Amino acid sequence: SKSSASGLSGVTLASFKDVLREVEKVFSKPDVVDERRKKHFVEEIMPNTPQLTEAEEQMLGRLEGLENELKKKGKRVKGTLKDEVNKFLWREEGNVWGGYEVVVDKAAESLLAQIFVLDTYQRHKT
Repeated sequence: SKSSASGLSGVTLASFKDVLREVEKVFSKPDVVDERRKKHFVEEIMPNTPQLTEAEEQMLGRLEGLENELKKKGKRVKGTLKDEVNKFLWREEGNVWGGYEVVVDKAAESLLAQIFVLDTYQRHKT
């Protein structure tokens, strides 16, 4: 009869879904896939980026002495001694400047991959 056939197909579908869940448990490797995507970014994408424009080069040139300025003129913000990020403030010519310093434990390539590779399982979980 028609109702027993539809009931059977419902049971078959549920069983098929259970089998697929078990296959996913065995073969799902999201961390491996994410690492491969990041490795591709570092090894294939980054080496083939376009050259910086003249304006970008000039902007980076203006930033060269920033670390020295920060250490020379900046005063640490109170209460930040134990923070992971060092925060500094200073006044100069009527302006108030702020800056921060942080030490990163990763290579620049890995850090950039972490930031710019958007299609990862890790990002979809959060």
